[in-house]
Amino acid sequence: MYLDPNWRILTVGDGDLSFSLSLNQMQAQTAGCQGSVTASVLDQQGELLAKYQDCAFFELKQQGSEVVTGLDITSSATWPESLKGRFDALIFQFPLIPSFTSKAEFEQAGGLTTNLLNRRLLRLYLQHAFSFFLDPDGAQLALISSKDLKPYSQWDLECGIHLGLEYQGKPVELLGMCPFQQSAFEGYRIRNVDRDKQIRGTKGTTYYWSVTPGASHPDQQLMEQLTPPTHPVGEPVSEHYCNWCKTGPFASPEDRQGHLESRRHRNMQALDDDWRAFLRARYKV
Repeated sequence: MYLDPNWRILTVGDGDLSFSLSLNQMQAQTAGCQGSVTASVLDQQGELLAKYQDCAFFELKQQGSEVVTGLDITSSATWPESLKGRFDALIFQFPLIPSFTSKAEFEQAGGLTTNLLNRRLLRLYLQHAFSFFLDPDGAQLALISSKDLKPYSQWDLECGIHLGLEYQGKPVELLGMCPFQQSAFEGYRIRNVDRDKQIRGTKGTTYYWSVTPGASHPDQQLMEQLTPPTHPVGEPVSEHYCNWCKTGPFASPEDRQGHLESRRHRNMQALDDDWRAFLRARYKV
């Protein structure tokens, strides 16, 4: 993960706040750093303290960092006006809406699958990052770190999440991605969703979106650290490679067709069909 120490950062949904604390300490140790870290969590303060025995809430407050509790990135009613247009970068670490445990939960979610709910969450995060939280004169970056395994790998972050998404007439573009190494963030604990339990480190990737195209982005040092997307938005399958399944290069047209007919690819195609139908129905995309 590449981070400029001078960025004004807002972390979103940071669980026990250990990632925010690590970022804050990294900035404090960087000479001449002009950046800042504001942390936010979905839980209210009481819920946060009860859920995580060793959360970093009080440490961050003691270090002078702002901690916003009860912030739901999907609901503007929970956003303090003081956060509007303040940040260079938003960071959402390993977001996940867990699977349903009952039919009642499925019906409460409006009949949407967990795959659609997770895709919608990430799209709303990107939409709201640019429409409310990011400074239009700043770096204008929205970051998501995600895992390279199911169910995360079924959300199509590279080609599908930002399909048709715009801000003030400018398309929200994926600039690229780079590896995420948990070991680079001292004290950062990746938690199970809604549980005070750590999970083992897994291979991860951080994705960077902006409304400023990569070729003209003012932070070319950032661009040098990123691997550019291999496929255009909305086009995950090319003549020689399938970005969904990380399969290729295909040896022949027959090889490609065989992959398209495989169970793995057909499952991904069905998820994409559902997502596009959802976008057409909800956003007219």
